[in-house]
Amino acid sequence: GAAYLPLDFNYPSQRIQFMLDDCGVKLLLSNFDLDMEYEGIEILKFNSVECPQYEESNIITDRSSSDLAYIMYTSGSTGKPKGVMVEQMNIVRLVENISYVQLREGDHLLQTGSIAFDAATFEIWGSLLNGLTLFMVPQEKILSSDILEKIIYDNKINIMWLTVSLFNKIISENENVFNSLDTILVGGDKLTP
Repeated sequence: GAAYLPLDFNYPSQRIQFMLDDCGVKLLLSNFDLDMEYEGIEILKFNSVECPQYEESNIITDRSSSDLAYIMYTSGSTGKPKGVMVEQMNIVRLVENISYVQLREGDHLLQTGSIAFDAATFEIWGSLLNGLTLFMVPQEKILSSDILEKIIYDNKINIMWLTVSLFNKIISENENVFNSLDTILVGGDKLTP
C-alpha cells in the first residue's frame, strides 16, 4: 500500500533532502551505506542480514489502479523540482499490452539509466510485469562500449532503452555493440546519421 520515491544518491544532498522532506518519507531502502543521517527516517540496508522482517499481515491488499505508485521529481530547471505523482494504472499502461515494443517472458533487458530517471519505470516494471529478466550493472560499465558489448553478449541481453546522448556516444566508439539485440529503444533527441 505504500508509494516509492526513487533516489539517485549522485544528486546533491540538498536536492535529496528536499525530496525526502517534500514526500514525508518514513522508510529509506538502500543497498549501500549512506554517508548522511536523515532525521525521522528509518534506514534499511536491504542486502544486510540485519534488515528486519515484517509480518505479511502488514501488507495492504485492497488496492485500486488509481492508487499512488511512486513520485518522480522533475529536473528543477525552472527553480525548485516538482514531484509528479504516478498512479498504478500509469505504469500498467506503459508496459502492458503495448504496441511500440514486444516484451515477452524470457527476454533479457539491461537497465541503462538512473533509477530516478523516468525510463527506469519502463525498464523495471516492464520486466516485472511481463516475465523478463532485468540486468542491473554499474553505470561505469555501461559507459564503456567494449565492456557493454561483453555484458550484452554474456547475458543474452536482447532489449535496451537508451537516451540519445548515450546511444550516440556508444555507437561512435563501437558500431557493433548492439548487434545481438532484438530491440533497442532510443528517444528524446535527434540520432546521429
